[in-house]
Amino acid sequence: MFRFLLLLLLVSVFGASAQGQVLAWGLNDDGQCDVPVSLSDAKIRMVSAGTIHSAALLEDGTVVVWGGNNEGQLNVPEGLSNVKKIACGGYFTIALKEDSSIVAWGRNGKEVNQAPTSLTDIVDIAAGAFFGLALRADGSLVAWGSNAEGQLDIPADISNVKKIACGARTAMVLLQDGTVRAWGANISGQADVPAGLKDVIDIDGGEDFSVALKEDGSLVAWGNTGQGQASFPPLSDVQDVEAGGFFTFVLKKDGTVAVYGGLGKGEPDIPPAATNITSIAGGYAHCVALKNGVLTTVSASQSEISVVYPNPAQYVIKVESRHRVEEVKLIDMKGVEVLSMRPQSSLFDIPVKNLPKGQYILLLQNTEGQSRQKVLIE
Repeated sequence: MFRFLLLLLLVSVFGASAQGQVLAWGLNDDGQCDVPVSLSDAKIRMVSAGTIHSAALLEDGTVVVWGGNNEGQLNVPEGLSNVKKIACGGYFTIALKEDSSIVAWGRNGKEVNQAPTSLTDIVDIAAGAFFGLALRADGSLVAWGSNAEGQLDIPADISNVKKIACGARTAMVLLQDGTVRAWGANISGQADVPAGLKDVIDIDGGEDFSVALKEDGSLVAWGNTGQGQASFPPLSDVQDVEAGGFFTFVLKKDGTVAVYGGLGKGEPDIPPAATNITSIAGGYAHCVALKNGVLTTVSASQSEISVVYPNPAQYVIKVESRHRVEEVKLIDMKGVEVLSMRPQSSLFDIPVKNLPKGQYILLLQNTEGQSRQKVLIE
């Protein structure tokens, strides 16, 4: 989830590094690709990337940030815990906590980290170059930070929002009907959503372009795509898309990744180890990927606790457990919780008809422990 500012780079330093599950490559002037050694054995849930910094959300709800710290974007608030999603902005970071509140830091105390912390009904977050966007449980939006190009001017007729995203200075929403709206900066047409675009399941924005992933696994990009952001071949196997500054970064259903476009800073130079990827993030000119994220690993003893079928599923997932299941969570490949229920039963159905197609992690908590396994919704 790239959030950036156009920089004049006088020195170009490219690099690639990996610590345990986290890989990073591309421009490395500020150490944004120097993955901390402390992550080598960490259990990690998701990654994010900003202009010159990167971040990882650990399974225990804490956050690790590395790279440039020119505006305090690495200064994680002391005691921050119980985080369930992160989003890196231009020079700041936002965290969504388990209690549905948000915390922001960086940008040296300027407007972008003055998030509406009094709210406790936030379900999703996104970050632009100098602004933040949050989705509330009732489907309404909250925006804060710079409004230099109208990115905070949320259209009054927007409702039924399913997902949010930000470009550098453009805000985007995916609606429940699979259509997309955008507003804010539009000098390159990045807010001009193509006529007839529908069946969308994911969106993101770059420096001055936007991209959407459709149900059939194909991509559509618009705005300034002169650096190759739309140079992807016909695709049908994409499950996640992220926009870097000037490149499109995709995660395929087989766990591999691809990069299209860039500034020639090494963005497309994907490391050979980039397989079994579960989370991706695009910075201004660098990529971060999570390999074998903690939620994708299932031990034999855990997998024997419950039987889950059909897999793939279309309408419902049926669960048969040896023990009463107390809590169920379905998490998408970005680490976002999309469904939660407390069946208090050993036999039950999970409704998935209204969820976007793609891979998810199903968490089942019962009296004997927790099982984690991948499920595919078609």
